[in-house]
Order: sequence, then structure tokens, then C-alpha cells
Amino acid sequence: MADILPDFLDDKFLTGCLQGEFGSSTIVTHFEAESAVAEGENFASCILRVKCFYKRSDSKKLESTSLILKAPKQQGVTDMIFTKECKEQYFYSNIVPKLSSLHTVDYVPKSYKCKNPLVVVMEDLNVMGFKVPNRRDQLDFEHCKFCIQSLAKLQATSIVVGQQDPKYFEHFKSNSFKIFNKNPFLNKICPIITSIGANSLADSVRGLSQYEDIVDILDKVSKTLWEFVLVSGDTEHALNSLIQFDVWPSNFMFKYDKFRKVESVKVLDFQLYSFSPAVIDIVTFIWRGANNDVRETRLDELFHIYVDTLNGLLSDLGSSTRLTFSQLKEQLEILSPWALFAVCFYLPVGQLKEPLPLETLFEYCEKEPRKYYDLLMKQFKEPSTVFPSILLHLKAQGVFESISKLYIK
Repeated sequence: MADILPDFLDDKFLTGCLQGEFGSSTIVTHFEAESAVAEGENFASCILRVKCFYKRSDSKKLESTSLILKAPKQQGVTDMIFTKECKEQYFYSNIVPKLSSLHTVDYVPKSYKCKNPLVVVMEDLNVMGFKVPNRRDQLDFEHCKFCIQSLAKLQATSIVVGQQDPKYFEHFKSNSFKIFNKNPFLNKICPIITSIGANSLADSVRGLSQYEDIVDILDKVSKTLWEFVLVSGDTEHALNSLIQFDVWPSNFMFKYDKFRKVESVKVLDFQLYSFSPAVIDIVTFIWRGANNDVRETRLDELFHIYVDTLNGLLSDLGSSTRLTFSQLKEQLEILSPWALFAVCFYLPVGQLKEPLPLETLFEYCEKEPRKYYDLLMKQFKEPSTVFPSILLHLKAQGVFESISKLYIK
């Protein structure tokens, strides 16, 4: 275990975290730490479960609590994402209290004060009965409903904060892909990953009559889809809000009742949030996380739940702002490149049986792109509930038609 522990993690550091919660007399006597996620699945962070043993005042009673500690991988590729301060720590220590002043924020984990600016310390949801889906899981309607409602609550509350204090989110109004694009390496690697995903998907169904027009679009956009994503994300008439920006099943945890029905959800991972078009999170979630049944038959039902939840909370908070169902559909059309991008960029690597570390993915795509292409082609040949049927779902939702009409010249 010693080889994975960050240098700063010791009794003194943990004492500082717990004193903010349990009082200044709290002293951590010792701790136990282990990785909180499977090897290869902590794509951009070192995530540890830390059991702290502590005493308070002059009590001889030894108590314990379990924390989740999240820090940048040491000397990892994520140096390009993390700067001198951690956006996620700012979210928990500043934005969550601001949102909570208007409405209960019960859809994110509780956090602990931490003096290290790059580290986030949170409650351990696992000991409270919350479970994280397998990274390859696609979610059924009930799971999707809870996720969509939690995102709508976050968005609605942030909209009202922005209306009351127009400058509050000023530093977060550039979406994270725009920031990525300013980094020379990410500006180079993101289009490559997208292109390989599009090309491999096209080649996996090339020659099949029902996919003929889909292959034609994939061939046309494979080298320009990243640009379409950047352009469409700047839509002028969008309803902007705080968005998590990396919504997929592994960034949610669910708690179940005794009948195994979902009763609550927590949203995780606020490294990439921004104040951007609200529908970005909805598009990304649907095409990275919803299962076949939802994509085929229940998307409109889910969209209505999203609109009703968003508008209902906006009304409760005294805002006159609303998003109609037709406006949502218009935004989905404008952001159609994001739907295809989710399927070409995120979903192929996320569905690999063996997790591919972020560093390895970047190395392949920079130096040996054929290796990544071959990995994907091998995957697409295996039976799947995701590929290639998701391409037909994109077509049924008008994604390819919208991209052709709005973006292909």
C-alpha cells in the first residue's frame, strides 16, 4: 500500500480534515488506506479510501470514520488538467455552500475542509450503502430518471445563483473543451481520438445496407467532428447553467431500498464543471449512459422529466426562466455533434473489457494510432448491447440529419 500513498497523506493531514467536522480537540492516531477503485479505472486521479482512527478531547475512546481522498496522479498526464488550485475543491468549498443557501444540495457527497489546494476529501458513500455502477453498465430508465433529476436540480439552482449574482460564475464560462483546446497536446490528441473512434465505427458496419448512410456521415465528419463540438458549444441562445461536464454511469452512485429499487443518487467528479449550455450534460449523459430500451423508446419521457424538474425548481426559487420541451429539442439539434462525439470519443474506450489507462490511450493515439484502432475493431466484432445499435439510435433521433444540415458544408 505504501507505494500508492501520496506524500502528503499522514496523521497530521487527516487530523486537519477531521477537526473541521468534529472539533479542534480531534486527533487522528493512525489510519488505513486502500485504493477506492479498480486498477486502471482511476483515469485522472488517485482515489483512496482512508479509514481514520481518532480520539476527541481527553477521551480514551477510539472512534473511526471512512473518507474518500482524491488527488492528482503524481507526475501523471493530468498535470495538463490540474493547475495550482483544484476546481473540484473550489466546487465543494465555495459553490456547494452558495447553492445550498438557495436549495438543499443532497445530490453530491459531503466534503471535508482540506489545506492542500489540489486535494478533495469527501465522505465515503460506500459505507452509507451507495454503489457505483460498473464502468461498462448502461443504465435503465429508473436509474436515468434519478440522474437526470439530480442534474436538473444542480442546473436550476445555479441558474438562479447566476441571476442573483451575474459575476459569480464568470471564471467558469468557457467550457472545458475550449480549455483543453488551448493546451497544445490536448489540442492535438482529442481530434485524433475522435477520428479513430469515428473511423473504426464506420469500418465496423461498412457494407451493411442499413448503415450505409451512417457510414457516409461518419466518413465525412471523422476529421472535423472535434471542431463541430467546439463550435456548437458556443450556441448563443442556450440556457446556460453549471454543468458537471463528464456525466457517465461511473460518475454516479446509487442507493437502493430493500426491493433493489433506486431511492437516491449522488453525482461525483467535479473536475471539469463549467457554466455552459445546460443541455450539454443531458446530451452527454444519454449517449454515454442510457441503455437500449431508454434510447429506443423512452427518451422523450426522460426529456419531459428533465424539463419538469428544471422548471419546477426554477419556479420554487422565484425565477421566471423556463425551458420548454420544444426549446430543449432545438438545443439537442444544435448540439447534435456532442451526441456523436460522445459515441465516438468516450463510449468506445469506456466499453473496452480491460480498462485502458489514460496515459496509454494518449500514447497510442500520439505515436501508434493503429493500436487503438485495432483495439476498437476487435471490440466491435464482439456481441454487444451498445455497438453498433447505438448508431441506429443516433439516426432515429435525427443526430446525423442535424449534423448534415447544420455543420457539413
